[in-house]
Amino acid sequence: MNRFFILILISMCSYIQKIDIGEYVIDINSKQVDCELRIGSDFTYEICLGFHETDDIVYSAVLSCGHYSTANEQLILHDDYYDFDWDIHIKSNVISVGRGYAFLDGKRVQEYHSENVEVSPPDKNFLSRNKVLIDSFIAQQDNPQLVVGRYKDQNHRYTIVLEDGGRYLMHLKDVLLLEGVWSQQDNNVVLHDDRLNRDFTMAIGNEKLLSLGIPGEFGGTMFTLIKAKTSNSQHETKTPSKNRHGGCSRIK
Repeated sequence: MNRFFILILISMCSYIQKIDIGEYVIDINSKQVDCELRIGSDFTYEICLGFHETDDIVYSAVLSCGHYSTANEQLILHDDYYDFDWDIHIKSNVISVGRGYAFLDGKRVQEYHSENVEVSPPDKNFLSRNKVLIDSFIAQQDNPQLVVGRYKDQNHRYTIVLEDGGRYLMHLKDVLLLEGVWSQQDNNVVLHDDRLNRDFTMAIGNEKLLSLGIPGEFGGTMFTLIKAKTSNSQHETKTPSKNRHGGCSRIK
């Protein structure tokens, strides 16, 4: 092995060692949601948001998962499921987001645990069941009409607000996940995020939206209209009480 190649390897290792494997607990200034960045030894990563639904149940939504590379203190994250890249810097325990989820920008690493991290890919059987559910929902729709307003999922975790001017907001509890412009394409609503420069799609139903994949779940989560905006008035609609967990979410 020649000396030049050895120097390259040493240089690469020095870059990698600046990002230690383990769990980074991030203070995202939320009263309801915790955030972890998990870095695996096999160049895999995941970002999880979690909160207590009851005293015994912790709901964990995997916001992003895939593979990473490093350069100095920069993490280049490739989201394997949505197939896009974004990058962050961690310097003096402060996170700077170049391209990625805006709620992480300027936040501080609160704790670090140097433990072995295993990142599990999405379960293929689960994704197959979701596809059947989504295909069935789409097939049942007959000329669905989009209603502008506020939508919630059946478990009251996510909120999506479609505004008249073509803007939208998506929250998970009190965390703003996505923000940008929405457009209707055939029987779908396409949500474009300003910071990610990435589209997420929902199928339109009768005062309902069905996720085809949004951050924190892999699709198949139903959203029901809570408050609609019309030209003359606003009205309230009640959400069903039936409980169903989202696709990419995990119960611990």
